[in-house]
Formats: sequence, C-alpha cells, structure tokens
Amino acid sequence: MSSQPGLLRRLFGPTSSPGAPSSPALSPTEGALADPSGQQFAALLHAVWLVFAADDALGDHELDHLLQIVDDLTDGEAPLEAVEELFDAYATLYAEIGVPGSVALIADILREPELREGALRLAIGAASMDQKMSEHEERVLMLLASGFGYTARQTQELFNEVEGRLSPR
Repeated sequence: MSSQPGLLRRLFGPTSSPGAPSSPALSPTEGALADPSGQQFAALLHAVWLVFAADDALGDHELDHLLQIVDDLTDGEAPLEAVEELFDAYATLYAEIGVPGSVALIADILREPELREGALRLAIGAASMDQKMSEHEERVLMLLASGFGYTARQTQELFNEVEGRLSPR
C-alpha cells in the first residue's frame, strides 16, 4: 500500500499548537468502527470510494489510497476479500443509483454529525493527497457536503482545515 502513512492521524489527530488542549485522535472514525453491523464503517469508506470513482475510473494510485485507509482504520485486520466485496458493492450501487443516490444512502447511514464530518474530512483528505483534485472529485465532495447538511461556508472551512493539516510544515 503506497499511500502516505499517517493520513488519518493528520486529519483527525490533535492540532500541534503548543499548550492547546488535544482532541481525541480518530474519534469520528473510531465511532464508525464501533458500529457492530459495520454499516457505518462501510458508509465512511464508501464516501471516499465515491470521490475516487467520480471520474468513472478508479486508478491504481486511488485504490492504493483506499486500501491504506482500510488498513489504517482496521489496524490491518480487514481481509482483502471482504474489502474487494465492499468495493464491488460500491461499484454496483454507483451503476444503479449514481452519485446522488449513493450520497443519499451514505447520509442515511451516517446520521450523527461527527460521523458525517469524519467521512467528509476523510474524503477531502484522500482527494487532496496528490494535490491535484479533479473537478469531478470536487463535485462529489460538494454533493456529499450538501447531502450531510453542510452550508457552502461550512464546506469551505472544512476544506481549508483539511488542506491546512495536509500541507507540509
């Protein structure tokens, strides 16, 4: 898995300001992992998959990012076969209900604001890792944000925060 390590830590970890109270690292993603049915985890990952599939082609680099995210979220415990089944299910949904239907499905599963923010933050971060977000990816991110009830201002603030966390220091 060739994606940069530490994406989750950089996106959800405490800010590095000296003296600032630290927030619990990874709490939105940990909440999704605590879901016994696995639906919240699958929806969180689906949001990222949807952004990467926005241009109708899931490239090797994007697939590596997705696999690294799964590996990070599950501490390497997710069987590759199960992950491939999830990705196949996402592709089927994408073909049947498209982006708007997929966004609605994700929003229906991720009802808590913290989980929605975690999914959106993860999707923005994943799309921003190569520092060349496509128009298609940005469009899907905006649809996700809208589907989660974010205003344009809230969405821009989250984009800025994520990009700030990912920028070299």
